[in-house]
Amino acid sequence: MNKDGKVKDIIMPLAADGMKQCTKCKETKPVSEYYILKYKVKNEVRYNSSCKKCLIAKQTAYRKQNSERISRQRAEYYKKNLKSDKPYVYKIIHKPTGHFYFGQTTRIMNVRINEHFNSPGHYATGLSIFLTEENAEKKDLEYEQFFCETEKEALNLEKKKIIENIDNPLCLNRNPW
Repeated sequence: MNKDGKVKDIIMPLAADGMKQCTKCKETKPVSEYYILKYKVKNEVRYNSSCKKCLIAKQTAYRKQNSERISRQRAEYYKKNLKSDKPYVYKIIHKPTGHFYFGQTTRIMNVRINEHFNSPGHYATGLSIFLTEENAEKKDLEYEQFFCETEKEALNLEKKKIIENIDNPLCLNRNPW
């Protein structure tokens, strides 16, 4: 501890000959059995003081002891950062071409757009496939939101919007495959 009563970071010596001793289990293991620390000191690679096996055991025990607290924190984070207060229908428009897509969700729009960008193949939609084929970027998109009181209302509004626009060749809700 330092004079302020705070615990100092323990800087372990660099691994010699590709081997390092774990501070928990005291075994000497190859550096491939240690996580690399995120920061670098004077362009030197530093390794965690505990081996991967000991760190995983420590993290597992922590999660087991604090599972309720972790679940509560995750739920709070989800509600605060990922979930909308109300369900809604969205229309995403690809500005350069005018193509558009209707969907409905309770997730915040930025999260939902990311899912469309990252989902081709797994959760492929007409929009996801289009974005991949066009090499589209998020800056190319704009969106409109139509908030509803219930998820059922949002689902019905989404269906209505799709039916109204299904014959439009720019509508990406048509079966693309």
